[in-house]
Amino acid sequence: MNYVISENENIKKITFFVPDEPTKRVLKEKIAEVFTGISEEKVSSIYLCLKELINYLTAINLMKMTTNTSVFDNKLSLLLNESYLNYSRERFRASGKSISVVMRNVKDGIVIEIYNSEPIPEDHEKEIRKTLRDLSLGNQFALSLSDQNYNFLASIVMTWLMLKDIGIEPSLFRIGNRDKKTFIRIEVPLNENYLPMRIMTSV
Repeated sequence: MNYVISENENIKKITFFVPDEPTKRVLKEKIAEVFTGISEEKVSSIYLCLKELINYLTAINLMKMTTNTSVFDNKLSLLLNESYLNYSRERFRASGKSISVVMRNVKDGIVIEIYNSEPIPEDHEKEIRKTLRDLSLGNQFALSLSDQNYNFLASIVMTWLMLKDIGIEPSLFRIGNRDKKTFIRIEVPLNENYLPMRIMTSV
């Protein structure tokens, strides 16, 4: 099976090993079901953000199984193609490397959480933290999008920019490690009454 879905009235959860075409299709469908009443353009942007982040998490999982990192860096587009993902699915299943996307209806908003069974590498986490801080401060950021090499920051920066473009504040996007796993959260306010999770949990 490509993916497993568990859902109720308020929560939809999709768990999968690789972001193959069937998985991307069902992810797009579930996003559309959750985000009713907002523009198609915004729904599309949210999907693209999740796709970028999932590609990055899949890259982390692939790195754990690829001994030659220089080959990985130069061949990411090949490693993320459909044939290789089909090959990788069983290897990920056997080693327990899975990704889950959880979408929850909360008061005045939607909270999206992404979990990966592998943590973000320490050097990545430091660079991500620095990059997001620089972006929030309005500092100029140069990013090479060369087809020859994989720059993991590209997925993070593109997500940050797309979220900002659709009106989601940078403080509502979090990425890091929790309990030796990757944890990502995107909060999508549906109106001006939305209270961020950091405020709700401190009350």
